[in-house]
Parts: sequence; structure tokens; C-alpha cells
Amino acid sequence: MRSRNRVIQGFLTEVLGVDKQVSEKDACEIEHLISCQTLEKLEGYLLGEK
Repeated sequence: MRSRNRVIQGFLTEVLGVDKQVSEKDACEIEHLISCQTLEKLEGYLLGEK
């Protein structure tokens, strides 16, 4: 689960510019709801994959 959280939090802070404290809380909640497919696409986006 830690990896899921890290990917989501990275997106929130690096791409959207969300404050670190807010992104930590939001990532914790989102990681329990996000589908595997969406998470894979999000991770690919952060890694610069198409």
C-alpha cells in the first residue's frame, strides 16, 4: 500500500501543486478507492510514459 500512496501523493504535489500536508491526507483516502488501472496510468504519467 505504501507504493500506491507514494504515486498518488507524488501526482498531487508534483503535478497539481497541492500542499504536502493536504496531499498526504488526500492520498491516504484516495489509495483505498482508486482502481489498479487508474493507478497504473497515473504512475505511467509520472514516469513520462505514454
